[in-house]
Amino acid sequence: MAGGIGRGNVGLYQFAPPDKKRLFVVLARDSAISYLSTVTIAPTTSAIRGVPSETKSRTATAFLQEKRPKDRAGKIV
Repeated sequence: MAGGIGRGNVGLYQFAPPDKKRLFVVLARDSAISYLSTVTIAPTTSAIRGVPSETKSRTATAFLQEKRPKDRAGKIV
């Protein structure tokens, strides 16, 4: 899926108020995406609340860390 949308891709989207701009992950199957006019996504958060449906995503976590400001030593501030 070079240059396109694929399952597991992470992006940034401005959701409708009262929500905010946040990361999302694509949930739709790759085999179905070319037939769809919209795809299923799920917003992500860095908050860990301990709810049963919660999962950790290395991709989203890495994306968040890349976007966070860092000090001169490269540590997240």
